Amino acid sequence: MKRRLALAAAVLLPACVSGPNPKPELTDIRPLPRFFLQELVIRSQASGLSLKLYDTGLVTVPGDLLSEFKSQRARVRLPVPAFLIRHPSQGLILFDAGLPPAALGRGGRENEFGAPFESSPGRDLAAQLEAGGLRRQDVRWIVLSHLHWDHTGDLAAYPAATVVVDRREWEAQRQRTALGSPAEQFDPAAMEARLRLRLVDLSSAAPYGVFDHGLDLFGDASVYLLDLSGHTEGSLGLWANLDSGPVLLAGDASWIMDNHQDLALPQPRTMTDPLQYWRKLNMMKRMQEAVPQLVILPGHDLTPLKLQPRPDIRAVP
Repeated sequence: MKRRLALAAAVLLPACVSGPNPKPELTDIRPLPRFFLQELVIRSQASGLSLKLYDTGLVTVPGDLLSEFKSQRARVRLPVPAFLIRHPSQGLILFDAGLPPAALGRGGRENEFGAPFESSPGRDLAAQLEAGGLRRQDVRWIVLSHLHWDHTGDLAAYPAATVVVDRREWEAQRQRTALGSPAEQFDPAAMEARLRLRLVDLSSAAPYGVFDHGLDLFGDASVYLLDLSGHTEGSLGLWANLDSGPVLLAGDASWIMDNHQDLALPQPRTMTDPLQYWRKLNMMKRMQEAVPQLVILPGHDLTPLKLQPRPDIRAVP
């Protein structure tokens, strides 16, 4: 793993230091299928999907950690969101679960940001759902983009939910925590028996748009899981075909808009596989250009919602 990461960094990173976007040209990204836009409408068998965004906390980090276009002196306050999709037949679906409750006492610097998370009692996702009149036991699906602690929340709070994780992600995290789990590491071995777990393998799934693999989660062309590996071994994205157009929840395959819109890379230490991270950013940018109504929501930046407001996407105060 270390050798592969070093080789990938050696190829990619020298092209990133001489100015904006001097990265190598990618020739292995498939073109957008000719009738992809028409198929978005024709193939969908579900209508009435909607999306809500919940902010579960904050973290303040140096700008250059997130983007080569930002200064090390800049301090950027990032939200830690979680996303709720209402599906007409599948019910409530979470994409990521945000931070765990503040009562769990985790908030130190043992995370990829190297900075403490800021939260407060009642700000965790489960508490916010109940405050809004939703029952936690009505959540039927939880799709985790990856297993970093600020995305996994408190999965035990949703006893009826099936938790969907990429198999590579689960196994890689299990190996990392096998010899002891720091407080801010998700531990698959400790959680496996407590969850309704569904591990997915996208390697044989058909391409979706320009993406290598897309899995039709419910078989109705409403929600697709995308292989966005690169930030971690098995990062997942979620593409949802809402009534007013598609939305892509990117997890940390794009932390902020700079990453996918301007192809600005974060620091290399934030990527398990820099070459794959670079490929996925290019894929997202190409899809954004080809599908203008597409809203891409990064893992820690809600700015796109302000720039592309939609009636079926709402941020919860």
